[in-house]
Amino acid sequence: MGKLIDDYVLNEEIGAGAFGKVFRAYNIKNNQVVAIKVIPKEMFRNTPKLEDCIQNEMEVLKLANNNEHIINFIKGFKSPHNFYMVY
Repeated sequence: MGKLIDDYVLNEEIGAGAFGKVFRAYNIKNNQVVAIKVIPKEMFRNTPKLEDCIQNEMEVLKLANNNEHIINFIKGFKSPHNFYMVY
């Protein structure tokens, strides 16, 4: 079993980029398979406004749901150490 975060179990890493890693995961309540981008908060230690950018990105993604050209954004949340973006 992978790492439990919120209602999700993170499994294998499926991608990585400049801001974090993407994991295949599933929701323990409904077994929905999702992708979760994990962005370490330590990246923002010297640039606090980047945290605002992440929050803004999540709001924009919510507005873009149900667009056939953009993957649906399910939710975003944070822990003491990371931001999580669920797709």
